[in-house]
Amino acid sequence: RLGASKIGEPCSRKLWYGFRWVKQEKFDGRMQRLLNRGNHEEVRFIEWLRGIGCQVWDKDEQGKQFKISGAKGHFGGALDSVIKLPLEYDFDEPLVGEFKTNCTGAGFNKLCSSGITVSKPLHFAQACIYGYKYNLTHCVYLNLNKNDDDLHAEIVKLDFEEAKRLELKAEKIIFSQKPLERISENINYQACTGCNFKTLCHNKQGAEKNCRSCVNASPVENAEWFCSVHGANVPREFVAKGCDNWIDITKAE
Repeated sequence: RLGASKIGEPCSRKLWYGFRWVKQEKFDGRMQRLLNRGNHEEVRFIEWLRGIGCQVWDKDEQGKQFKISGAKGHFGGALDSVIKLPLEYDFDEPLVGEFKTNCTGAGFNKLCSSGITVSKPLHFAQACIYGYKYNLTHCVYLNLNKNDDDLHAEIVKLDFEEAKRLELKAEKIIFSQKPLERISENINYQACTGCNFKTLCHNKQGAEKNCRSCVNASPVENAEWFCSVHGANVPREFVAKGCDNWIDITKAE
């Protein structure tokens, strides 16, 4: 699926490439551990919030994560928690709980001085989508410095109009059968230099073969993929393989 955590990314083509599996991004063990660090910190965040008198729910009444879904199941995400503040905060409504981690440096310093809306627009976009879907107007945002355990905390008002725009953006990306507009035509543009799809986007390198990167496949209900050649939904276990009728969708421009 296209994740709510990524929808704030300014380059629609980058998101489209990722959704269509045109090039697998590979991580070594250290990087995978680093990327998973935030998941392991959630228990600590919840413990700290409860320690100052917050009510925190990380599961719904059915014992499942609070999730959002859209675009026929191809867009979605999961809330870290829903939070009710102590009485002294004089805020009676529940809030989205969003937890992140960061490294020491300019990024964390900017967050502490400018807040989530300015310094972490992808995090803010994610929180806005969650709030909009659950009708929660504010978010408790916690970001932990992994190097020294410094903690940034803020309560931020969410933007439902932005959330609506982002949901439409997600639908456009998901249902497009050709590459969308890129952020820049210059391969040396700052946002392009470290992009996993740089050579594919600017140098016309071909996509990797699988059903999602094929022009014959399109997203349908229940997060399934329909093949126009075979006239049926593709079995989930086959999507990553592709068949002899594969045609590179990145050449559909």
